[in-house]
Amino acid sequence: MGRNLLAVGLAVTVLSVGSAAFAQQPPPSPPPPPASGGGAIEFGGRLGFGVPLGREGRIAMDTTSDNLGDDLSAVLPLWLDLGYRINPNIYVGAFFQYAFGFINSDQNPQCSQMGTSCSASNIRLGVNVHYHISPGQPFDPWFGLGVGYDWLLVGVSMPGLNADVTDRGFEFANLQLGGDFMVSPTFRCGPFVSFSLGEYRSIKVSAGGTSTSMGLSDKGLHEWLLFGFKGAFDIGI
Repeated sequence: MGRNLLAVGLAVTVLSVGSAAFAQQPPPSPPPPPASGGGAIEFGGRLGFGVPLGREGRIAMDTTSDNLGDDLSAVLPLWLDLGYRINPNIYVGAFFQYAFGFINSDQNPQCSQMGTSCSASNIRLGVNVHYHISPGQPFDPWFGLGVGYDWLLVGVSMPGLNADVTDRGFEFANLQLGGDFMVSPTFRCGPFVSFSLGEYRSIKVSAGGTSTSMGLSDKGLHEWLLFGFKGAFDIGI
């Protein structure tokens, strides 16, 4: 009986000493959160405001002004991004933009006449690469470069006539700069600015059920300067 009590006492002592030693050890640190965007499919969207700059180009014998700002005073772009974060720093993907255009009424007074309406839009499609400077941090600056294709559509509707004019050509460079605030490990948002340089190479005129396409003999460079807000979701794979 005495030996059993001694064994119980020894066991209690060992357990007490072990519990005290365990209590003195600091709890293991949780693993650091993964860098946002590493090895992930990325979906994004942007809203903004755009300023048209430069020239649209002209067909032969056309002496009218071809300043892009004479047709449009501004655009409101809706921009979608889809791509892949190769690693936390590098994103590669495609983009699609549809922008609502505002007709420059000062240069196009006929659009304000009774019974006449004018509309405009801009479509851009391409690929781009982004480099993120501080992935996984509360604020992550980034910059990017892209190329693509650009369509400018202007329509006029009046009694007895509906006409549409489409300029189209390559976008040689699309420079982007922005910064992402980390809302969660999978969602970021922040401001961006984009400046693109392109050249329209042909024009298509549709009216009265017929269409005619022509090359632009006097080509000119045009630019889109966009400011806005960008959001992106990551889906790890």
